[in-house]
Amino acid sequence: MWQNAKNKLDQRYRWLQDNAMNVFVVIVIHLVTSSILALPYFNLLYLVFGFIPFFIDWILILILFKPSKENILKFGLALFIISFPFAVIDAKWLVEMIGNLSYLMIATYILFSLSEVRENK
Repeated sequence: MWQNAKNKLDQRYRWLQDNAMNVFVVIVIHLVTSSILALPYFNLLYLVFGFIPFFIDWILILILFKPSKENILKFGLALFIISFPFAVIDAKWLVEMIGNLSYLMIATYILFSLSEVRENK
């Protein structure tokens, strides 16, 4: 059991070593977009479209990491499940943010699946 856990941790650590620069790029661009949207006049855009930094992050993740469709769907559905307890305690801002992210992930899964549907016709 311990060996299995150690192997999984080693795999995660190796993945993080291999993709450290990509993770760094996503974090820096998120900080830059969040900072820009905090500036005067840009903050009006952020009030209406608060998901812009996350949308840019999602595009970068798709470009840099190229996740599989199945993982995208799993994480999207997991975010829906995670948001249920917060809906019960009425944390509306958190439920809205998690909901936007999960809808974005599931919509991406659907867009990636459209090519397979067209090929099967």
